Amino acid sequence: MTQAHAPGARAVAKYPVPVVPAGKIAVPELSDSAIDRPRLRAALEVAAGRPVTAVCAPAGYGKTFLLATWAQFSTLPVAWVSLDRDDNDPSRLWSALLASLRAAGAVRPGQPLWSLTAPRAMAVGPDFVTAVINGLSEPGPPVRLVLDNADEPADPAALCGLERLLRNQPPRLRLVLAFRREPPLSLYRLRVAGRLSELRTDALRFTTGEARGLLARHATTLGADELALLMERTEGWPAGLRLAAMAVRGAPDPGAVISDFGGDDRAVADYLAGEVLSRQTSQLREFLETTSVCELLCGDLAAALSGRDDAAVMLDGLHRANALIDRPAPHSLWYRCHGLLRGHLRAELGRHRPGAVAPLHLRAAQWFAEHNQPLEALDHAVAARDFSCVAALLERHAVTLVASGQGAAVRRVLDALPATAARVDPRLALVSAYASLDAGDAETCDHHLTHCAAAPLGPVPGARSGPDGPPRALGLAVRLDRARLRGDPSEALAAADELSDPVGEQPGATALMLASRGSARLEAGRRKEGGADLESALAIARRYGLDGLVLSCLSGLATVATAECDFTRAQDIGRGAVDFAASHGWASTSRCAPAYTAQAWAACQALECGAARRLSELALNTAPPGGPADLFWARTVHAVTLFDRGERREGLDLALLAKRSCEACPVPPELRALAAGAELGLALALAQHACAAGALEAVRVQLGDLAEVALMEARLLAARHRDEAALRALRPVLGGTAAALLTTTLVDAWLLEADLAASHGEELRAEQGLREALAAATPSRVIRPFHTAGPRLRALMNVALPRLGSQEPFAREVLRALEPVRRADLADPLTPREADLLRLLPSLQTLDEIASETFISVNTVKTHLRSIYRKLGVSRRRQAVAAGRDQGLL
Repeated sequence: MTQAHAPGARAVAKYPVPVVPAGKIAVPELSDSAIDRPRLRAALEVAAGRPVTAVCAPAGYGKTFLLATWAQFSTLPVAWVSLDRDDNDPSRLWSALLASLRAAGAVRPGQPLWSLTAPRAMAVGPDFVTAVINGLSEPGPPVRLVLDNADEPADPAALCGLERLLRNQPPRLRLVLAFRREPPLSLYRLRVAGRLSELRTDALRFTTGEARGLLARHATTLGADELALLMERTEGWPAGLRLAAMAVRGAPDPGAVISDFGGDDRAVADYLAGEVLSRQTSQLREFLETTSVCELLCGDLAAALSGRDDAAVMLDGLHRANALIDRPAPHSLWYRCHGLLRGHLRAELGRHRPGAVAPLHLRAAQWFAEHNQPLEALDHAVAARDFSCVAALLERHAVTLVASGQGAAVRRVLDALPATAARVDPRLALVSAYASLDAGDAETCDHHLTHCAAAPLGPVPGARSGPDGPPRALGLAVRLDRARLRGDPSEALAAADELSDPVGEQPGATALMLASRGSARLEAGRRKEGGADLESALAIARRYGLDGLVLSCLSGLATVATAECDFTRAQDIGRGAVDFAASHGWASTSRCAPAYTAQAWAACQALECGAARRLSELALNTAPPGGPADLFWARTVHAVTLFDRGERREGLDLALLAKRSCEACPVPPELRALAAGAELGLALALAQHACAAGALEAVRVQLGDLAEVALMEARLLAARHRDEAALRALRPVLGGTAAALLTTTLVDAWLLEADLAASHGEELRAEQGLREALAAATPSRVIRPFHTAGPRLRALMNVALPRLGSQEPFAREVLRALEPVRRADLADPLTPREADLLRLLPSLQTLDEIASETFISVNTVKTHLRSIYRKLGVSRRRQAVAAGRDQGLL
């Protein structure tokens, strides 16, 4: 009886069967130094649920190791074939596939596929492939077939058979393809049909934890900073990490090895040459070397560097070939070479064509300059050592770059110039002064200004005017900001007035001049003019993307709102400024300090003590040491928050430090008045009348006979129980004959009037004063003055509440806000016994009489008093009474 054969199997015996090497169909053995990556095994297990899985990544990404590990852990049979160029012969290819299926147990003796052998190449046609498909369609266990290096076969005959297998894939067969370059198979059809899973380069990168495990296998441990640097250098490339681990192992200074590790490392260079570059043509290798001077490349830039019209096509081909050339974002027109490969290529360029390096950098600088990318142009001009090009670029773009928040990058470029560059080019010296000023470095700024020629604000002979405006405008702006930093208000104001409205100037210069002038006018007490300048500068900065200047203007406008006592607006602008800064990574920079301070002061006025403390700490931490006005106001606000949380002595000391460090500095007079009022209030609460008198005299010299000064005098007189004199001092404030800087001054004045009246039993006058205070406070919704006025005013408000009419809603709002702070936020609250003793201290009783009344010994009374003094931050009985009243404890 004739034995039946599967279709396509009749001609088997006529031709010799190719011998399949055992290693070709065996799962590769794993190295002892390799590490398992469970997250990838799990991802591959999920992916293998679809008919076809593609693992695609450049050389060295561990594709084979991953699949071998997964195969060892698989609970299903895994057939393995390591493909190579010999598999362009269809007979060899299919012989290996059948042998691997038999070795994996996917085909059993007696089944048609067991005896099926591949015919010679000419005879491998559709019938044979159909026989394989039919054989695998018979009942049997699921099988996973791994084709490693699936991009090696390129012969149409070999690919045709694989294509047929993909189109007619048996249900129990799962194909897993690993390749560098996507093979010419119809994977796109599978992708659209949802039959394809993919693991690509990003998934195969090592995580920091995996890199740490790999190093441990090489008996190496790195610190967090060293490991972060290694991850940055290798970009998680497994081959690079393994080579680095081998280099570091046993090294006396691993950190130094990591710092020096790059593409010119011998082991890395050998790997890249053998696994990546050897597969490219000589033209492609030369193209890669030529373009390696740039970190990012587009087709036009690559063409400018290489002189090739097909540069874009070459880049795309290298990307598709997974030759460690990638796009930084999907669908981007830009390409990026892996850092280690680029380092190797740059080293090769320097060895093969050393004279080409500088001209290529200069060509890149010119391309970036023409395409309005000045920072990149500057970097390449510096690399080319063409300092005339650097100077020309800085003259043209420095102001805009600094205003955009790129001051550090400009200073880095300036530092790369020869020391003599600024001395021979006054415009470059002016740019250097401006960049130094942006960093708050007054000393370096002054050094550069000495090289700006005899008349530094005049035009430089023969110099052209760039888009940032003429040298005179920039010189005036530098002079203005330098005067502010030095604490010279008259010089700053003179320069501000000399800066006429910059009609016709270019955006960078216009915005810079307006912002500088606005800040100077604000500090000189010309708040409306200064605010208008800052608003105009902000509009220009936003329009032209000058983000650094946007942040500075927002912070300045938050200060303007604070000076206007519009605390809601100050908080909104300050919050917007901080959010904007955070989106750029600038939330911890000095430009944010005024925004934090404005929010902190607004929180203080709303009695939001927790928020005020947090924000004032941020303000203090970011305020520039070289910016006296910002530091002065940040210290003052933080002093108030310290006082509010019970650190009363520390708060007063900080307020005094703020005043001493900025007595002659240009500070907006409104902030000066707010700070002086806060200092006097802190001093009076601690019964430090001499200190309060010092605050009054200092502000009288600075501000003159303003309503704020008269109010401070009245508060001091009232604290000294000179009530008639206090009322006389209040008259010009309440009568409107004394000019007031702050809208809250009238609130404080009427509350003091009401408190004095209440202390003398004049209830009607006290209630009228309270009504006036509420009316003055309603527009700004300010609450803090009612808290600092003390418990007598709170009691009066509670009694008068039903009679306040239209003012009742705001009065209730005030009382609700006051309730949480009636008991001090002391770190160590008073005990009930201590609270009872505190209530007896305002009396004239001696300690013996208090002891008798409370039925405890005098020594126990003294012990309790020491504890009370410590908790309130005072040292005497009278101070404890004042502190208790201020904190709502009495």
